[in-house]
Amino acid sequence: MDSYSHETASDFARRGMELYARVADAIKREASIAAVADSYPDAVYIKAADSQIVYSNPVYNREFSTSAPAVGRYPTTFLHRSVSAVSQASDLLVLKGADQLEFLHEGCCAKGQGVLLRTFKKSLSSLACPNMAILGITRVERRLETPAAEQQHDICSAWQAVQQWDARDHLIARKLLAGQRLTEIAEELEVSNKTVENRRNAMYASLEVKSLPEFVKILVRLHDRGFGDFGL
Repeated sequence: MDSYSHETASDFARRGMELYARVADAIKREASIAAVADSYPDAVYIKAADSQIVYSNPVYNREFSTSAPAVGRYPTTFLHRSVSAVSQASDLLVLKGADQLEFLHEGCCAKGQGVLLRTFKKSLSSLACPNMAILGITRVERRLETPAAEQQHDICSAWQAVQQWDARDHLIARKLLAGQRLTEIAEELEVSNKTVENRRNAMYASLEVKSLPEFVKILVRLHDRGFGDFGL
């Protein structure tokens, strides 16, 4: 049985609320948050409304913050991309009015190892403390095989990049997948070869690939997994 199935979501949230009460009391009394949360067994962190880390306990620094403490930094500058996207999305939900959240998600820790994470986030807006907006608690439920976690991260990152393409990019991508050459695409679109080449290279860069076979491989994976229709 997986380790995380021994504990229900409500148990984790309940403990999160207990820590929240202690942290809130410390903030109101202008006491040390470190005295409350430094010894907590899971990663604990507090973010400002712009997501800057204003407090992080030793577990958070060890698991997610690589070589330097997280305080004073923005998570996007140090979190692995597989965790950063989830972090930003959940922060936004809290900032837009969700009082608390709990969820399971996969990603990679600071050392690049795949992990299954359970996260609890609680709004601090009721405390009226200008530089503190979100309390977060994250537990490493299980260590995963890194290749599987990386593969999931790669496909999600690729889809995020593809969503930034405009209609012309998508059209060119479909033609490239169909095996058309740059000159043929340029003629059909009535643009120069250089224009098509530049757009292709920009798409390559967004997916972090350098060749047509790599480009095709990623788009085929996206198509096969139902992320988008590329005419295959």
